[in-house]
Amino acid sequence: MMKFDESKLLVFLSSIILGILLASQLSFGKSLNFEVLSLPRFQQMVKDSQKLSDEIALLNDEKRRLEQKLYEYENNYTDDFDSQIKKFTDELNKYDLYVGYVDVEGPGVVVVLEDNPDLPFDPFSLVHDEYIIKLIWELKNAGAEAVSLNDRRVIYKSNFKCGGPVIDVDGSNDGTHIVNSIKLVPPFVIKAIGDPEALAYALQKDNSYYNFLAGEGVKVGFKKEDRVVVKKYDKDIKFTYMKPAAE
Repeated sequence: MMKFDESKLLVFLSSIILGILLASQLSFGKSLNFEVLSLPRFQQMVKDSQKLSDEIALLNDEKRRLEQKLYEYENNYTDDFDSQIKKFTDELNKYDLYVGYVDVEGPGVVVVLEDNPDLPFDPFSLVHDEYIIKLIWELKNAGAEAVSLNDRRVIYKSNFKCGGPVIDVDGSNDGTHIVNSIKLVPPFVIKAIGDPEALAYALQKDNSYYNFLAGEGVKVGFKKEDRVVVKKYDKDIKFTYMKPAAE
C-alpha cells in the first residue's frame, strides 16, 4: 500500500487553485480591454495634464480679474450714472429757467399802466402795444432777468398787438389776422425781476420812456418789491425755420 504524502497533496491543490485563478483573470481581462502605456505616451499624457491644469489656473485668474473689474465698474458706473443724471437734470433746469418754463421769484419792480379816464378822447392817453413793448425793453436794458405782463411770461418771441381796448399777446399771424392770442385788458401790470435800484433808476431818469408816457397822459406808476413772482411761460415754443447749423 502507497504511503500518503501530505506535501505533494498540498502542491497539487495549490496548482489547481492557481490555474483556476489564471483562467478567470484571462477571461475577465478580455472584457476590460486594458491598454498598455509606453513610456513616451505616459510622458506626453503627463505634459498634457500639466498644460490643462495651467490653462485652468489662467482661466480662473482671468475670471477673478473680470469679476473684480465688473464689481468696480458697477460701483463706479452707479456713481458716474448718478452724477451724469444730476448734471443733465441741472442742465435741463437751467434751460427751463433761461427759456421761461418755470416760475421764478426775486426782488424787482412792479409797473402799472392804465388808460387815463380824464382824457378819453386823447389817443396818446390810451395804453397801446408800442407802449408795452418799449417799456419792457427799457426794463430789460436795465437788467431785468424775467418779465411778465398781467402774469403772462414775456420771452424772446412774445408779441403784442392792439385789438381795440385789449392787447393780444402771444398770437400767431396767419397772414391776415392774429390768431390764438391771449387778450389782456387794463390795468396792465408789468412785473420785472432784477436789481430794484437799477430798475427804478432806469424808470425815473429824465429821458426814460416811463417818464415820456407819464408826460403823454398815460396813468403809470411803479414800486420796488423785495419779492416779485413771475409765472412760467405755458405755451410750446416751436421753430419753423431755425435749426442747428451743420458742423
